[in-house]
Amino acid sequence: MERLAEQDSNRSSIGEVGKHCERMKKMSVKNELRIIFFAFLLMLIIGGIYATADYAFAESGERNVTLELSGVYGGSLKIFDKNGKEMEKVSSKKLPKEKRKVEINEFNYTTTEVSQWKLKLTPGEYTFKIYDEYDNYGTVLNSETDFKVTESGDNHHHFVVYNINIYDNDNPVADIKCKTKVTDADKNEIKVTDYEFESEFEENGEKVKAKEIRKNFILKYEKGCKYDISVTHEDPGYVWKESQCRIGSVGWEYTILDGYIMPSFTKKQFKLSIVSEGLLWEPPYADLYCTNRSISYRILYPKELENFQVCEVNTAAYQRFKPLKELQEKYNIINWDEEDHDKTDSYSEMNFKAMPIRAPLIFTGGGEYRDKETGKLKESKYIKTLLYAEHSSNTSAKRVTYKTSFIKHGEEVPRQSDLSYNRYGNGAENALLTTLKDEGQYQPLAIGKNIDFFTFRIGQGVDDEVTNTIIEPDKLYRLFGDSVSVSGQKGAPGREWNRIKPEKSGATIVAIGYKDAFYSGTHFPVISEETEGATEDTATMYESGSYFPEVDPDRIGIAIFDVEGSGEKIKPNISRMTSDGEKPLRKYDRVHFVKSMEYPDGTKKEISKSTEFTLHPTCEDGSEVKVYYHKPIKTMDDFNNKDFFTVPKEGEEPKSDWIRAEKNGKYSKVRLEQGNNVIMMKAGKHTRYFVIAATGINVKSRNISRKGKSFAKGDKVKVHLEGLQLPVPKLSAIYNPGFPDTTYLTADINGKATEGTHSQYVIWWANWFVDKYPDEETLTITDSKDLDIKKIKIHSGRFGDGLDGHCDIGPESGRPPNLSADEYKDPESALFGVFEDVSVPVLHLEYPKTSVIRFVNAKRDVFRRIKIDGEVLDKEDYSISDASDTSADAFEITLKDEYLKTLAAGKHKVEVRTTEGSADGVLTAKSGANAGDNAGKDKTARKNPVTSVLDRLIKPAVTKLAKVTKLKVKIGRKKAVVSWKRLSEASGYEVYRRTGRRGRYIRIASVKNAKIKTAKIRRAKGAKSAGIVRYIDRKTGKGKTKIKGRKYYYKVRAFRKVNGKRVYGAYSKVAK
Repeated sequence: MERLAEQDSNRSSIGEVGKHCERMKKMSVKNELRIIFFAFLLMLIIGGIYATADYAFAESGERNVTLELSGVYGGSLKIFDKNGKEMEKVSSKKLPKEKRKVEINEFNYTTTEVSQWKLKLTPGEYTFKIYDEYDNYGTVLNSETDFKVTESGDNHHHFVVYNINIYDNDNPVADIKCKTKVTDADKNEIKVTDYEFESEFEENGEKVKAKEIRKNFILKYEKGCKYDISVTHEDPGYVWKESQCRIGSVGWEYTILDGYIMPSFTKKQFKLSIVSEGLLWEPPYADLYCTNRSISYRILYPKELENFQVCEVNTAAYQRFKPLKELQEKYNIINWDEEDHDKTDSYSEMNFKAMPIRAPLIFTGGGEYRDKETGKLKESKYIKTLLYAEHSSNTSAKRVTYKTSFIKHGEEVPRQSDLSYNRYGNGAENALLTTLKDEGQYQPLAIGKNIDFFTFRIGQGVDDEVTNTIIEPDKLYRLFGDSVSVSGQKGAPGREWNRIKPEKSGATIVAIGYKDAFYSGTHFPVISEETEGATEDTATMYESGSYFPEVDPDRIGIAIFDVEGSGEKIKPNISRMTSDGEKPLRKYDRVHFVKSMEYPDGTKKEISKSTEFTLHPTCEDGSEVKVYYHKPIKTMDDFNNKDFFTVPKEGEEPKSDWIRAEKNGKYSKVRLEQGNNVIMMKAGKHTRYFVIAATGINVKSRNISRKGKSFAKGDKVKVHLEGLQLPVPKLSAIYNPGFPDTTYLTADINGKATEGTHSQYVIWWANWFVDKYPDEETLTITDSKDLDIKKIKIHSGRFGDGLDGHCDIGPESGRPPNLSADEYKDPESALFGVFEDVSVPVLHLEYPKTSVIRFVNAKRDVFRRIKIDGEVLDKEDYSISDASDTSADAFEITLKDEYLKTLAAGKHKVEVRTTEGSADGVLTAKSGANAGDNAGKDKTARKNPVTSVLDRLIKPAVTKLAKVTKLKVKIGRKKAVVSWKRLSEASGYEVYRRTGRRGRYIRIASVKNAKIKTAKIRRAKGAKSAGIVRYIDRKTGKGKTKIKGRKYYYKVRAFRKVNGKRVYGAYSKVAK
């Protein structure tokens, strides 16, 4: 009963709880309704506020406006309405800035900074002003422009602030009066602010005053906009110094890609146009220099020099040098006088007054010239010469004198060094390149259609690799045929050419050579305390210069002009092999053959004077094509022989000077000799010509491990291909081959892809193969196989025009620096030349019989001993005799039967030692001792020992040293510290240094462990022995210490004494 009562009591409690929960649920629903109501009410209130704000903004008519600003570097920015009321103001420093990418061309880009000012303005007209703030001058108006805010449309404006700075650097405080006018494409004038103030700064410890004169204006920049700017002097005494004026930090020629149009200068006025295609990448300012000062110029030159000229320096290559006499207004020249006032000396003179010319001048003379009275070409007594005359830096000088000298024909030429001979050294060619695009130099012509014919000297007549001032030598023409005539020289120094005139039907072979030329200059003495302030300054000649000899006879150019001919119906089908199969032979692909072999001991063997070449020409009408070839011009006697080439008339057979090619099916075989070979192809009435350039090379072998010794397994060697030239020549502003060091040989050597050492221009010198560039400078003989060198090519990258870019330059257009230089898209395009395979044999042992061991490339008097399986044989065990069945130097060691019987069947190691070294191999003994007595020849035996054996090829039997490691170079103030890890087995080290990328390594120190003076050995803390060798290089210049600004390359190798001789380890990796 109690338990039931307790249960009833519990039920009563549960019921009360349930009723409470019901009440709470009803109250929760009411609260939620209240919350929803108040939230809705709040939304109505907030929405009303926003609606009111939107309504107010719509009523006011304000629009979002964005001003993007370039060329703003400080100060405050203000907006005024049309009534002059200031509406907005901001400091330019507070505006957000953004870096934007600007494409210069398809290969290069830069960034420019753009500030953004976002504000709200009502539609109408406004003025935007920029103010500069100075401590001394307060707030100064920099520039201003008007703009509009429209009801609809894009209220987005990009403003660029331009500054034109005007200077008189001869008088920094001059008050220069100029009028500046800027108009847009609709001829509306842009506001220009005259901005002037004086500044004071310290120079050489003295306070100097200068007057700043600027013309500032703001341009609205958008795609396709155009503006014309002119600045005119109001003072009649002032003229512009055109050569010193600049846009941004560069010259005019660099800015034409940026939308600037090349400016024009007159005596009083400067004009510039801008056509925008987007953002600028050059800073928007121009520096214009002018002067009202004049000084006297006096130029002395030899009395007998009839064609002396004074010209301004050219800004583009291949442009006529403009004589100062034609530029009298530009340089404010007065009182021009060519009278010789001193009849007693050996000089003629030229006098005039002009503004200070702060740019080099060009003096030309000598060579061919046109007589002023008769108009005929004459030959001067002097070599054709270009003098690059530096300007005087003496601002106090009132009279400047240039004293020149020219070299007569036959006089000794003062060269700087061998490297100034044809600029790139004695190994560089003196060749010629024409502007004919045809790969075979064949040009059909029609009567009445004259052509201007341009040629280029190779190597070019320049004083350095980047100049645009070029001397082109006088050309020589020899015509074999009468269908065309060639005019005398046209143009003027800087850009000269000849005109080809068709006279009648038929072909003419034209040979082109050239005479010598000289490039030098004049210089003024360095201003010192004694000469500073002097009123006269005199320039004298450099002591030497660059001499450019006459054409190499085997490089005389050949062009064939076919008047009213139909040779184009014949397809030459002259090819070169590539990795992609046959491709047409280009004019840049010379055919190379082995002319001679030079052995390690210096002896030389002539191999061949020509090479065989196949072609399979076809004719459009299907008729048979007969092929003939002619020996090339090799001497100046050949060039001057009017009967050297005979040219058959239509329907005639070639005369005896032409050789009929051998025919093998569809292929014809011709022989090519050193020079430009002319191929004639005849099919019925059609005749076509093709020129193939061929070069004989000398294969020179050098044993670096053992100087003068023959190659053998383990040797470090160099195999040079001498006689190579750049496939695509260096031509200013056109071709820059091999940039920066991508000219090198490439080949397969015993099936392994191998490169040569790298250079940019000097393939005539950097012409050997290496294990790995740039770590190694030699090739390692890894086994006793001949070096079979196949698939030889010259790799030459480019940074400039594509092939035939030189063909498209007109008589007057010139060529400014190439700012859109490109590389070859197809790697195969960078491989040039056709080469014969080269075989350089390596010593091996041959086994005509089991009992006979033949040692090739040595005579028996050098023999010392033979080892088999490490044991020295007694003389009673063998006999020695000369090898009788080979024309190569060889001797044979015959093992006697008694000894053979002691050998077990199988392979036995053989080592033969001579006074020059050792060679090793493997002898296979058969069971039954001398059974059969014939093991056959080793697979590496040469097929033609007469032409393939270079010399006695011997492996050195010396102790090897490890390669030096951990080479480091640290630059000090006046020294270079070279350090490396010490080798315990070394007696000492040799340190080599190279200056610049193309220099040669020179041994600068031999550091011995026993007597270390300039070197120091440091002991690492806690180490048991010295671990680091350090050498201090204090002699990095000629008479001076020069570290900064030069590149030095170092390498080190270890050595030790063995039997009184030094044995070397491998070179370390190069450090710079």
